[in-house]
Amino acid sequence: LKNIAKYLCKTKDWGIVYWREQPVESLPTVPMDHPPLDASLPSFPVHKLLQLVGFVDAAHATDIPSRRSITCLVFCLAGGAIAYKSKLQATVATSSTEAEFIAAVHAAKLAKYLRSVLLEFGFPQDGPTPLYEDNMAAIAMINERKPTPRSRHIDIQHFAIQEWQQRGIIVMHHIPGVINVADQATKALSWTLHSHHARRSMCHFSCSLSLFCA
Repeated sequence: LKNIAKYLCKTKDWGIVYWREQPVESLPTVPMDHPPLDASLPSFPVHKLLQLVGFVDAAHATDIPSRRSITCLVFCLAGGAIAYKSKLQATVATSSTEAEFIAAVHAAKLAKYLRSVLLEFGFPQDGPTPLYEDNMAAIAMINERKPTPRSRHIDIQHFAIQEWQQRGIIVMHHIPGVINVADQATKALSWTLHSHHARRSMCHFSCSLSLFCA
């Protein structure tokens, strides 16, 4: 509890930062501490400023009493997180691939909802919403419809995500776990990695604006 209190005290000034294409002169300039990027980490994905981007991860059999897995979802727009969730999966996954596949399904459902909200607000998405995942087997099952022997028993409702991919609503991309911001809420991490994921999802890095393409 003392460590939690110290963490909350140390990060009380943290907040989510959303970027604009051009600065608004009428708004005040607020000084902010921008942490430097770690050159040893892989490059972070580049997207348009108003493109919805999702990150998904699962920790297999993390809950000891029930052996259920933990799902984490993070959706970003204009650099910062606009929706995030961490919860136990409803069923026991028998493999890490199944746990990641189920997590991707939950992320795809939320992506469909967020796309409809953005459409109502006048920000339609030009192409499929990219979902970043660090499990190659789960990605192959969705993007390329390649089942694995361990996936044959997965409930049929989860395979709706393959249809959503085929219809161009979502598309799965691989991302290394060390830069997958959804990893922060699936398991205990070191302070360095947790801080990097948290500040990335809040768009605190100094070169964040340069990460967006025109």
